[in-house]
Amino acid sequence: MLLLALSAVLAGLAVPAAGSQGPASRRTADQPRTGYVLRNDGTAAGGWIGSRKLAGQAVFRLDPGRGPVATAFGKAHWVSVLDGSGAVKVDRARTRRAAWVLAKYGVYRSKAQAAAVEVALDALLVGGRFAVNGAVTQRRLEQTEDPPTILGLADFMLTNSRMLAGPYRVTVDAADAILGHQVLVTVRVTAARSDEPVPSLPVEVGLSGREGTARTDDTGTAYVALRSTRSGPQDVAVTVRLLPTDRLLVRRPTASGSRVVLAGVKHGRSETASVAVQARPTARITTPANGRVTDPVPGTLRLADGYASSRVASLTLHGPLPVGSAADCTPGTALGSAHALTVSADGSYAVPREVVSRPGVYSWSAVVAEDRYNLPVAACGTALTIKAVPRLSVEPTKDRIAVGGSLRGRITVAGLDDGYADVARAWLFGPFDTRAGARCTDAHLVRNRGVDVTGPSSSGTTDVITLNRAGVYAWQASLPRGSLALHAETTCGDPGTFVIVR
Repeated sequence: MLLLALSAVLAGLAVPAAGSQGPASRRTADQPRTGYVLRNDGTAAGGWIGSRKLAGQAVFRLDPGRGPVATAFGKAHWVSVLDGSGAVKVDRARTRRAAWVLAKYGVYRSKAQAAAVEVALDALLVGGRFAVNGAVTQRRLEQTEDPPTILGLADFMLTNSRMLAGPYRVTVDAADAILGHQVLVTVRVTAARSDEPVPSLPVEVGLSGREGTARTDDTGTAYVALRSTRSGPQDVAVTVRLLPTDRLLVRRPTASGSRVVLAGVKHGRSETASVAVQARPTARITTPANGRVTDPVPGTLRLADGYASSRVASLTLHGPLPVGSAADCTPGTALGSAHALTVSADGSYAVPREVVSRPGVYSWSAVVAEDRYNLPVAACGTALTIKAVPRLSVEPTKDRIAVGGSLRGRITVAGLDDGYADVARAWLFGPFDTRAGARCTDAHLVRNRGVDVTGPSSSGTTDVITLNRAGVYAWQASLPRGSLALHAETTCGDPGTFVIVR
């Protein structure tokens, strides 16, 4: 009798497809995939419990109480709220939970698990006789090998679907970093409705042409550290893979019968976050070796290796220091308050205009402020010697004398440094017929006399000079350069330098 009953069950079933764990009905477009053979009662629930395959994809039947069994299906379409066919009112939440169960467990080739997926789907989307403890569900489970295991798995799926069904919230935090250091990217995935973490999701992170991968841990968090190859603002691109969909992908029958829903449907989610990578700019101040007290103290601030952004550079002039001193940019040598200079990119910037009155050794310092895209940078320029520009004049002690008379030349110097000490030279040229014809050349040199010069200002006369030829004579003077003073020389034929001998 048992053999006759089994034969009757198998009479309406085809031979199992290769690799399947049950028979394929001659009257349906879908075929058993993973699950258990049941008595065929002519409804969608009869003949099989578990996953099926349609066009090479794992599917589960919906509407288990419907018959006859569908033989053809239309294209798959997304369903946010399933139009139910049972006792329960299917809403958005139940649809999401069903989508989660299908995506999470629907494609595994475990007979008990595949059967549990169908039980969970029936409980969420049909209910009544098809609830977990419903009469039809119990009758179907009795025909399997292990009803307790299937019920335990179904209960686990239903419980977790309530907490972990989509939609999902993906938060990305990217910490600012310094060029050459790693940018730490933290990705957290949670179920939006429950705020429960979602573990074991693959995460891909891209930054500045580099990529890294990780998986979310039990807290739903994944960490990826990437080293950026450039500075400035940039986007971190994050993709979370294998997120269970929160909708059902359903295929309706072309005629009457049960619908089918695709299993294992997951998707990726992309997010971006802004991050700033600070450059390591370099700065240097270049100056000539010497300058003059009458001119602004020269210098050029040169910036390199930074990111183009507007920030403030504070420039300070230091000095004066004694001749021969090295550059000293310590606060105690600052001549005054800092000058604010706005810089916007790498390049050269002229230092502020500042004129000093005392000769000595000076240096410029610069501090360029930090911003989100650049580290701070400081520079101390080279030592720059600012020299005095002497004011030199020469005149005769008498502007007219008789032939055979005598006079002196008076040299006056001002604007020197305190330590100056040298000999100024006074030359007398002549005789000339007129003032306009005066030429201060060796051929016309009459006398060469020295006058000692010391300190910042000085005045002195030459020794007595006797002139025995009539004509016009002209004085010219020169002052040797010093360590902190420039060379000075009067102009031949300057007014006030002539003496007339008659």
